[in-house]
Amino acid sequence: MSDTNALSLPVLPRRPWLRRLAIAAATFVGLVVVAWLAVPPIVRSQLESRLTEALGRKTTVEAVAFDPFRLRVTVRKLAIADGDRPAPLLAFDELVADLSTASIWHRAPVLDALRIVRPAVSLSRDLDGRYNVQDLVDRASAEPDGPTPRFSFNNIEVDDGVIAFDDGVAGRKHRVEALDVAIPFLSSLPYQTDIRVTPKLNATFNGSRFELGGTTSPFAERPEATLDIDLDALPLKEYVAYLPSKPRVELAGGALTTRLKVAFVDGKPGERRLELRGDARVDALAVKRRDGSTLVAADRIALALDRIDVFGRDVRIASATVDAPAVDLKRLADGTFELAQPLFEPADAARRRAGAPVKPASAAAPDKPWTVTVAKAAIARGTIAMADEGSTFRSTLVDVAAEATNLSTKSGEKAHVSVAFVSDDRIASFKAEADVEPMVPAATGTFDLAKFSLALLLPFYRDTLAVDVQKGSLDLAAHFALGADGNFTMSQGVASVRELTLALPGNRNPLWRMPALAVGGIEVDVGARKVTLGEMQGRDVRLRAVRERDGTLELARIVKKTERTGSARGDAGWSMQVKRIAFERSAIDIEDRVPEPAVKLALRSVSATITDWSNVRGAKAGLALRSQVGEGGRLAFTGPFAIDPFSIAGRLDASGLALVMVRPYVEPHVNVVLTGGTFAAKGELAVAVVENAPVRATWKGDVTVTDFASFDRPTSSDLARWKALALDGLDVATEPLRVAVNRVGVEDFYTRVIVYQDGSLNLARLLTPGAEPEPAPDAKPVPPPETPAGSARLGRSPSAGSSSRAAT
Repeated sequence: MSDTNALSLPVLPRRPWLRRLAIAAATFVGLVVVAWLAVPPIVRSQLESRLTEALGRKTTVEAVAFDPFRLRVTVRKLAIADGDRPAPLLAFDELVADLSTASIWHRAPVLDALRIVRPAVSLSRDLDGRYNVQDLVDRASAEPDGPTPRFSFNNIEVDDGVIAFDDGVAGRKHRVEALDVAIPFLSSLPYQTDIRVTPKLNATFNGSRFELGGTTSPFAERPEATLDIDLDALPLKEYVAYLPSKPRVELAGGALTTRLKVAFVDGKPGERRLELRGDARVDALAVKRRDGSTLVAADRIALALDRIDVFGRDVRIASATVDAPAVDLKRLADGTFELAQPLFEPADAARRRAGAPVKPASAAAPDKPWTVTVAKAAIARGTIAMADEGSTFRSTLVDVAAEATNLSTKSGEKAHVSVAFVSDDRIASFKAEADVEPMVPAATGTFDLAKFSLALLLPFYRDTLAVDVQKGSLDLAAHFALGADGNFTMSQGVASVRELTLALPGNRNPLWRMPALAVGGIEVDVGARKVTLGEMQGRDVRLRAVRERDGTLELARIVKKTERTGSARGDAGWSMQVKRIAFERSAIDIEDRVPEPAVKLALRSVSATITDWSNVRGAKAGLALRSQVGEGGRLAFTGPFAIDPFSIAGRLDASGLALVMVRPYVEPHVNVVLTGGTFAAKGELAVAVVENAPVRATWKGDVTVTDFASFDRPTSSDLARWKALALDGLDVATEPLRVAVNRVGVEDFYTRVIVYQDGSLNLARLLTPGAEPEPAPDAKPVPPPETPAGSARLGRSPSAGSSSRAAT
């Protein structure tokens, strides 16, 4: 055969570089052929098996095609079954995805284009309110928190979609048809590709057509495309009802109106932005508890958005206004606030309901946190109803107004906040200004409270003070600080109290009445549970001081005892200290119920100064007291005293005190009746009340008794009288009893002395409890003195004489 008729075989080029090029080309063609043949069955198998396992629903794929030259994957006729229901949960005719080689170095899915043709979604809700995808929702909620998945999808298009929803609860069927969606990009990665899609959202909802068109600005410095979202009075209640997870509260009302733009801003890798701009408002908002009571309501909430940068996680709000909000603020018995509770049940509960184990939080690095900045915020015409379940505190605030500038969640940013409101009776008012660091949180500022009813504070001081405020209002202005550790302090406080009336619990008779009280230098440290008052000044105060039949002081019951202040319970309680207390033109009504009958003493024109008073157990305070006692008595005392346990010691100067007031202390123990006498004393007095022991008292000083008169009870005849009796250097003590006197002087002295046959005197019998006071038949009268009755001085000197009269 001729060479021209022979079979021709390809001959490799003889040049080395051509040879290598040919080998590479042949290898590439081989890989392309392998990819073209191998990728489709692998992708199809993986899609069916992985989706079936992940979703718990059988997934089928009719065909998968792969174009290795354009890196395009086409999935045809995918369907995800929905249990026994005839309609699949999800199906589409075709999905076309243009893969990017950037997926390799980003190690995440990156698509230059994604198109889904005729997708169909079938949702339903049964009579129990459970969705056909409830298991998927619960499973997603059970997953531990982690960072946002990494992806970049560009040029996203949905053509001719259908969403069907069968609502068994409402007995209605909803259908969205002819759904066309175009999204330029969605990405969590810094990636750039050519954008060919203009944003749009068109559909037919239950037969009504709506269109959200987009615009582009291709020649701007940074090209962008926008999609307008305009809603008019959309009823939120109807749509919130379809949330797959039931919230703890019910949205009973609210209409949403928006003039928003979704902006897709193009740029270099890492500079793309997906932003939301414009205005939004909610009218007639009403949020209720499950029992139907109102939790939160507002006439209008309006936001003017500067922008919400989705990729940059940055929210900037130009203004936020709330008109006529009404809040039912409740502090629960465990100390937490009801509004601080999560809106939905915790994720752990969803995990348990889904039958999944509770997983620990993911250790993956968290996403960049969202930052929110509000240039200006305002609240007007607000109402806050406050209740404390741990106590009986109830109050309502009205005309609540607040303004804030530069509110931000960025670290180091400070906002200026002002708040004002009045009580529901329009009497009390409050206003405050502060510089606030929301992210610490910390705040420093000032506040001014006027005409606040002190009775409302009972739930908060009931653990410290055992008093009822029958009447009284408070004006208080101070600086305050909330530290990063959560501790609240108050300083430079100035307060005034008007018409204060206090009583012990269950007692209608006032313990303390005070028309006005001024307090300065107020310091409060909540963390240390300490209150310090610099000075208290009052006038025309009326105080009642009672010693009960068991010997305890009524005043000592005002401050409740704790471990720190005297009791055995575990709570350390609050400590209180007052550096100076001053009262003028006051009155004290003293009643001692130990003797029978009770002794009552009126102190008038009282001027008292107390220094360094504290309720800490064992603490002593200084007392300087001047007062008018009864009709003509005068009393002055200077020295320290303590409340818990009670003790007092100091210099006493008393004059003109009527002895008849001590009759209940003396007469029950003797057969002598006091009919007259005036008492005066100068010296050192000390009294201490010891638990489970008799009262200890001492006196060192001079005592004078003038115009004294008495008679014996059995015969009602004069027993003793004198013009003046002076006991100089008297030293008396109880427990054990001790009496000593340095000098005794008497003027115009008379006594009736009877000497009985046994040698005893009538005076001894009259003054001895239980002794027979009647004179014996053979009693001999004492001989009359040789000197006439007159004046005499009795003392320790041997030359001292006596004057007396004896009678039978």
